[in-house]
Amino acid sequence: MPHPRVLVAAGGALLSGGALVATWRPAVDDANRAITSLSDGRLPLVVLVAIFGVAALAPLGILAWADDSRAAVGLTVAACDGLLPLWAGSSDLDPRWRAWSLALGPLAVAGFALMTRSRVGAALAAAAAVLHALAYDPFRDVGCARVCLQVPAAVTMTTSRLGLLMAVALTAAALLVAARAVSRGTRYLGPAAGAVVLAALAVVRWRSVGDAEVSADLQLLAVPVPGLVALPALVGWARSARRRSAVRRLADDLSEDPDGLLELGEKVDVSLLSAGQQLALRNARLAAESRARVVEVRASQRRVVAAADAERRRIERDLHDGTQQRLVGVLMQLSGRGLDGVEGQIREVLADLRSFSHGTFPPVLEEEGLAVALGELAATSDADLRLHLRIDGPVPPEQGRAIYALVSRVASGVADASVEVSVVSRGSTIDVSLVGCPRADLGDVHDRFGALGGTLTVLDGRIEGSLPCAS
Repeated sequence: MPHPRVLVAAGGALLSGGALVATWRPAVDDANRAITSLSDGRLPLVVLVAIFGVAALAPLGILAWADDSRAAVGLTVAACDGLLPLWAGSSDLDPRWRAWSLALGPLAVAGFALMTRSRVGAALAAAAAVLHALAYDPFRDVGCARVCLQVPAAVTMTTSRLGLLMAVALTAAALLVAARAVSRGTRYLGPAAGAVVLAALAVVRWRSVGDAEVSADLQLLAVPVPGLVALPALVGWARSARRRSAVRRLADDLSEDPDGLLELGEKVDVSLLSAGQQLALRNARLAAESRARVVEVRASQRRVVAAADAERRRIERDLHDGTQQRLVGVLMQLSGRGLDGVEGQIREVLADLRSFSHGTFPPVLEEEGLAVALGELAATSDADLRLHLRIDGPVPPEQGRAIYALVSRVASGVADASVEVSVVSRGSTIDVSLVGCPRADLGDVHDRFGALGGTLTVLDGRIEGSLPCAS
């Protein structure tokens, strides 16, 4: 389930986005009727599109502030409040609501105060909005340009005096917001700037009481302010996303090149990354180091196993070509000389040497492959080996020796027993299963499987193994 802060931000984005879409039609109608004032008395459509385009940044900015629920709510209030004046020209609304849509502008400053957590600033701006709603009478406002309705005000006050109070209150609130933003860091300077801009517009409105065109233009200028406030957060959000993506790609690429990843700190200023990105990079570096060490250990194991096999083959050759041949010659010289006891002992020594010289791996394993070698082992073993082989293609020599060593070791320890042996090649792996065998000492066999990057699991009466097919 999404985090509550994410839900708050998503709800605020939907609310402000919906308000923006719903405001577009009334705004276009007002522009066509020349109710909105610019220098020529008519708002060009391209200007209206530009204003709404900037205002549309606010819903996205709310999502960018998803990690701060209070800031997301504050930006939502500012974005929705900035659109309220454009609803004043809608004849579908009650006159009181149309008047209040013009009077609740100070709430935008309260929204920016919420973003910076300036409670005093938010309270001051909210109080100013309430006073403005109670004292504002659009019909008595000589500068009214959006709508001039006769809606009696609850508090009697001249437009000039009301404008002065709003200018003073919003300026004080903006200063409080700015002070709070400075103490909280550069991220909150945007909301402070938005509050200052709206306070400046309030001052200009007070100074231009009676000028209908200036009053309408100021209302329009306030509309894109929340979007401009959201722009730095969106830029930071985009940069952070791009950096996270770049770090992720870099980590993925360099994880295959541990040396390059280990040198990354010398080429990239990681202090520019966020704490989370630095942690991800450190994790990727550690993972690369671990993989590199595993590769080194496995390569070392393979070298040790290969060296042991080579040394064993050398000893086998020396015994066959040297000691064994000499003993055969001595046996031939002694034959017929009445030394039957000595001849018998020499024949026993020759049998032992032949058995030893055959080694763990018979020549047929190298010459004809694993399937034939296992077949001969099953035929000559005292154990009843029931083979189930599904081997597609040749088995690499190292993998073949590891599997043969496993089967022969089990067969030598289960005389007169029945063992089900299954060897199945599955694309890039070879699976081995032996059922019906007791626990055995498989230390060197474990080493062979591990050196090849495989696994070997010994269970009660069952052994499961897997090897990659790469040689």
